[in-house]
Amino acid sequence: RRLRRCRQERTRTDGPGTKFAKGNVPKLKATRKFLSLLPREVVQKIAADNALRIYTRLP
Repeated sequence: RRLRRCRQERTRTDGPGTKFAKGNVPKLKATRKFLSLLPREVVQKIAADNALRIYTRLP
């Protein structure tokens, strides 16, 4: 029961993160368009570098 309640709380759609994300839809679309124009190798390099940067900081 407790786990289910925690999941529900995390999936709420009225939090500040949701409001922030809604305001950034044009930026997200522009970013996706930009990335779609890059060569595949560049996109893969960006993705790999981002994953390393994010996951090497985790405890």
